[in-house]
Amino acid sequence: MENLIHCDAIREEFEVAPLEIQPFDDVPALVAELVHAASLPPNPWAVIDEDKREKKISKAKRRLNRGAADRMTADRLTASDPTDQVRTWLRRVGEHLR
Repeated sequence: MENLIHCDAIREEFEVAPLEIQPFDDVPALVAELVHAASLPPNPWAVIDEDKREKKISKAKRRLNRGAADRMTADRLTASDPTDQVRTWLRRVGEHLR
């Protein structure tokens, strides 16, 4: 689902964002690396401990699914989901709840 969050919503939440998100990108990892780099760390992403990287990715995933998702609008969803996957899923869920 993180792949369908609009880059503007990510940028508003994190103050950094990928320029573009591809369907199979690991968005939490991309965002975690961008946040890390923006903090001007002494060690580049590639050399930090795997456990630290995983913690940063996990934190980015939580913020994506809470903060960035909360910043989505109908227009942003249309732009990031041109095939209407999310709306189709939500309609199907709604049908099952009736």
